[in-house]
Amino acid sequence: MDESTGSIRWLVVIHLALMLCLWLLPLMMYQDLPDTVAIHFDAHGEPDSYAAKTSWSLWGLPLVGAGLGLMFLVIIRFPRAMNHPRQREVAQLPEHLRPQVYAILIQMMLVVALVVDVLFLVIEYGIFASAKSGHLTQSVPVILALAALPIVLIIYYLPRIGRTIDRLKRIADTNSPSPAQH
Repeated sequence: MDESTGSIRWLVVIHLALMLCLWLLPLMMYQDLPDTVAIHFDAHGEPDSYAAKTSWSLWGLPLVGAGLGLMFLVIIRFPRAMNHPRQREVAQLPEHLRPQVYAILIQMMLVVALVVDVLFLVIEYGIFASAKSGHLTQSVPVILALAALPIVLIIYYLPRIGRTIDRLKRIADTNSPSPAQH
């Protein structure tokens, strides 16, 4: 097993564990919640919308999180289908060189998935903790920063993908026969 395969497997395991936590948290806290739970907060962390704890408010985040989590797992299973700015160039690389680009794309998607998992857990925990305290315990800027982090990660990974593609194109060019050799 090469290094990238090992790190990808660990990222998948962590992603699955965080997805499981999205389901365990409401199960563990259910008994301690009041019948009505705050589900939305204003910019100051004060609740401005409520719902019954047995409704979408309690199970909505785990359901959406599971849907997104499964979507990420499907996407990484088919890296050729990932849309990115230099997709055509990757398709023109020799088949044996493409997995190097795919490994970076998969890693990027899994890191983004982990951030989304953590974001959902922070929001979920905030909803449950607010049921006891009456206000959102996490600061709104932290939640907004977590929400913006996937964009930052994609901006970080795209140049790395581009450099890898450029390097692989040079390798492919040096290994291909020149027209004069035909």
